Parts: sequence; C-alpha cells; structure tokens
Amino acid sequence: DGSIAPDPTPPGQAGAQTYTQPLRMDTNGQYRFKAQAFKDNGAGGFNSSNVIGTGTFALSDPLGAATVPTIVPPGGLYTDTVDVSFTGAQFETFWYTLDGSEPVAGPPAEPPTQFGNSSTVFPLAEPTTVRVKAYRPFFSASADATAEFRFVCATPTATPGGTYTESVTVSMASSTPAADIRYTLDGSEPTGTSPAYAGPLTLEATTTLKVKCFRGSFTPSATATELYIIEAAPQSPSIAAQPQDETADAGTNVTLSIEPANVISATVAIQWQLNGRDIAGETDPTIEIPNAQPANSGEYRALVRDEGGQVTSETATVSISPAAITGLTAAADGPTVLGAATHFAAAVATGDGVTFAWDFGDSNGGDGPNPSHTYAAVGPY
Repeated sequence: DGSIAPDPTPPGQAGAQTYTQPLRMDTNGQYRFKAQAFKDNGAGGFNSSNVIGTGTFALSDPLGAATVPTIVPPGGLYTDTVDVSFTGAQFETFWYTLDGSEPVAGPPAEPPTQFGNSSTVFPLAEPTTVRVKAYRPFFSASADATAEFRFVCATPTATPGGTYTESVTVSMASSTPAADIRYTLDGSEPTGTSPAYAGPLTLEATTTLKVKCFRGSFTPSATATELYIIEAAPQSPSIAAQPQDETADAGTNVTLSIEPANVISATVAIQWQLNGRDIAGETDPTIEIPNAQPANSGEYRALVRDEGGQVTSETATVSISPAAITGLTAAADGPTVLGAATHFAAAVATGDGVTFAWDFGDSNGGDGPNPSHTYAAVGPY
C-alpha cells in the first residue's frame, strides 16, 4: 500500500515471514520491502545481519504484449548443422527451451528454460524443438514461437555409372560436412558397419555400388546406386598378310591386297595410300589397278583402324614399265617427179611416248610421223 515497511523480525516472532521462493505479486499497487538474514546462535536466539534490500516497486497493468519472436532460420529439414538465433522488438529478451516445453521466465533461468537476447546464437546438430517467449519491461509476455528442426544426411554422389574400358576410378561425396560415407560393392544395402569411404576406388570388374551417408543423430541418407560395366580393351588391329611389290608393263592389271587381323568387323576402316596420300574410294582389303600406266607407279600402303587403334601395312613398290613398241610401219607416196616433195608416213601398233627419226637415203633426215623431203637427183632411195 506504499506505507513504510517495518523491519523484519526473527523467525517465530509475530509478523515474521521466511523467504523460501520468489514472491509473486498479482495485485496492482506500490510495494516497499526490507530483508534481513537470521541464524540460530545455538543459545535460544538468533544472530542477525543488517537490514538490507530495502526497495520500492510499483505493479500496474501491462502496456501491451511483447512481440512474438522470430526463430532464425525457420524450422525444417536440414542436411547440415544450423546456428539458431532470435529476433524481436527493441528491449525484448527471450526465454527459451530446446525440448518443446513451455519457457518459464526467471531470473534466474531454471532448466530447461534458458535466457537469451538478440545476440544469442546456438548450434543445433540433432532433432530439436525450439520454443521461445519474448519479455519486455512494462509489457506482458508474448505468445510462444515454436520451430522443429530435423536433420538428415544428404544423399551422397558417386562417379556416374556406365560402361568403361578395363577399369574405372570411383569417387564419392556428400554435401553434409563430417558425414560418414559407407558403401557396398555387391548390391547390398549399406549400414553403419559397411566399409567406410576413405578415397577413390579402382574397379576392374562389373560392379553395383551402393552408397549411404551417416552422421551422429542425423537420419541416414537415401541410398545412391551406380552400376559400372567394365569391358576388356579391344585388341589393336594387325596385318596378317602384307602387300607385295609389283612390276608390270603398262596396260596390264595390277592387284595389291592385305589381310587384316584382330579387328572388330563392325568398326574396322581401311584406307589405301599412294606415296602417303589417301586414294579416294579405295577402302577394301584389295586394291585393283586396271590398265596400269607408268603414272600409277609408286609406294602403296594400307591403314587399318578400329576401336583398338590403328596399324599401317608395309610399303609395296609398284613399277609400271612403258608399253613395248610393236608393229612399226613406214611408207612413202613415191615415185615422185624430180623437184616435187615426197611424203612419208610412219605408225606403231603399241608403244607409249614413241618418237620417229627418218633417214631419207641422201644424207638427209627428218623426224615426226609424217615428214616430207624433196630429192635433188633422180634415183632409188
């Protein structure tokens, strides 16, 4: 009622009140208080302290309710630990619990209730229900804000499955830090006691990989599965029969051939070359040169390619000789009148690059297939 409070009296005397727990004031008004400590002196009396704690306070209706605080980040499912904080209005403090129970304001904070403010940050790494209430001087407590945090390991990743030649190096990872990655290579479901991933694995046979992530109180991740099909490397091609040198006269047919070996028929490719240059359209084991001419002479070889690699045949030398001269004929249009020109004609049945040289029988000569000559004297020549 605002009157001056009397001094405390020892226990057992009239008006004495012994403090055992915080006092709750529910009625508006002005209050004055004094406090004093007493200790039994063992002689039927008490030793006492000075009167302390004299004070005055007023209790009135609240100005309103404190703002419901915001829990940051919001509750949900996370694949990593989270740092939780609270935001609210100016001058607000927070009382919170981590077991979902109702926060009870102090001071002091009594477990499971904890005290916090705008600078409070605490980590969570296991399933937790955060419940918080805001307080502000001259305001009533806010309604509760609640958030449930759950944690699960992120599904791990691994080198993509597929078909590989001879072997494959497999790496695994999880976006959950400090995760324990466990795997199997026989298609069985990984458990917490399966082999732990410590570094890349080399697989040399067809394998079904299953991998899963574990961490503390996190829910284990989903299982990732990859199938690796390992195939033997194809053999490099070879040539069992090499092309042979050929010497022929012009006009004859020339044939060169190879016999590929260790090839994959579906992918083999053959290319013949003359003097190091590809011959258009010549992609069979056998190459034919019909009516060969000296221009066809040169160094021939074949390139054989498939998935296993490439091999080049030995070089075959083709020599085409010019055609032999046969069927030479010569004629003149004589007898001619003295002083008139005599005309000559020559021809061959076969022969390449043929030239003609004439002796007219009078110490004169000519060239070409159709020369003419005028004699200076009558007679046979």
